[in-house]
Amino acid sequence: MMATEHQPPSTPRPITVVPAGAARPAATGTPDAGAHGITCTPPTARPMPPLLLGQPADAEGPVFREPWEAQAFALVVSLHEAGLFSWNEWAATLSARIVTAQLGGDPDLGTTYYHHWLAALEDITRAKGLT
Repeated sequence: MMATEHQPPSTPRPITVVPAGAARPAATGTPDAGAHGITCTPPTARPMPPLLLGQPADAEGPVFREPWEAQAFALVVSLHEAGLFSWNEWAATLSARIVTAQLGGDPDLGTTYYHHWLAALEDITRAKGLT
């Protein structure tokens, strides 16, 4: 496996998560009214880790910093698509986790985002009796 070095982007890029089957946003970072997307702006530029073989990436670097982040993301999307929870339920659960972390001192630098994602996944599966 050969790693490729990536330079951090000069400005943060917006990321929009749109549920399967929903309309795509009309413009980057701006979900349309029917999309029920979640738009977040990443933190300021940070060093990008080397790209691993098969790791999703775009022109600005890896989409996920670690493989487990991609797996957690895929689990949430799959469970939602299976109808086990609505996207609004997911957004509320994830938001609650993030707010709790921020109130507890999380500096919200972007490095803990998928830790909150994973904790929210545990919360919603427990609440739905899926564990």
